[in-house]
Amino acid sequence: MKKYGILIIAGFIVFILQTTFSQVISIKSWSPDFLVILVFVVSLRYNSSLSLLFAFFMGLLQDIFITDFFGISAFSNVIAAYVAFLFKENNITTGIFTLGLLIISLIKHTVFYFLLTVGSQFKFWLFFYQTVLPNSVY
Repeated sequence: MKKYGILIIAGFIVFILQTTFSQVISIKSWSPDFLVILVFVVSLRYNSSLSLLFAFFMGLLQDIFITDFFGISAFSNVIAAYVAFLFKENNITTGIFTLGLLIISLIKHTVFYFLLTVGSQFKFWLFFYQTVLPNSVY
């Protein structure tokens, strides 16, 4: 039960950071995604079902309070958590934490912005280079 309390507190703190502090330190329209970092760390530390559930609920919170589209962040966070768990299973993250985090962030933002631009007049690859890459690196 203690680990669930820690996850809830960490999720709450990171969610507050995401909704307030990330806008303060944003550059142009690019801002860091603290939730991706937390999802990555939780996926590396806990089992797959707990990390996927945690990623889903954090994405749902992000959808409710930050984005206008319900379910896109939840879906992209679950995919990022799953890929992070695959990294953990194959011991890919040992020694290359930053690279793993960059890959997970890139996957999460690619799925998120791809689903966001479906049906719109934005060209995905242009949007990818102007938004997804800078947000993932930041």
